[in-house]
Amino acid sequence: MPLTCSCVADDCSWYYWSPEDFETFDLSRRKRCSSCKTLINQGADCLRFERFRDPLTEIEERIQGDEIPLTDYCVCEVCGEKWLNLYALGYECIAPDENMDEMMEQYHDIADVEWRPGWGPGGDRESASA
Repeated sequence: MPLTCSCVADDCSWYYWSPEDFETFDLSRRKRCSSCKTLINQGADCLRFERFRDPLTEIEERIQGDEIPLTDYCVCEVCGEKWLNLYALGYECIAPDENMDEMMEQYHDIADVEWRPGWGPGGDRESASA
C-alpha cells in the first residue's frame, strides 16, 4: 500500500486502535513482529495494536456487539519506532502489518532525504553505509 496521509476505512476487513507508546511484551510465548516478522521476546518493548472487525451477521452483532475482537498485532521496537514517527508526521493510515522499511523508503523518496535500511533504533550506520 502506498504511503498516504488520508484513507477511507469503509470497506476494511478489520480495524485497529493506534497505540500511543511502547509497552512491555508480556505474553507467555514469543510472537512475530507483524511488520518485519522477527520474533519479539518476552520483556521486550513493542507496540500492541488492538484489532477488531465489524459483525458479519445480525446474530453475530446481537451476541458480540458492534466490534468483534481479533488477535492483537504486535510490532517490535525497531518497526514500532518507525511507525510512531510516520504517524507523528501525519501518515495515519499505515497498517501494523505493512513493511516499515518499505514505508520509510517511500517517505524518504517523497521527502527527498537519504536513508538506508538499518538506520534507526538498534541500527548501525557504519555497517549500513559500507
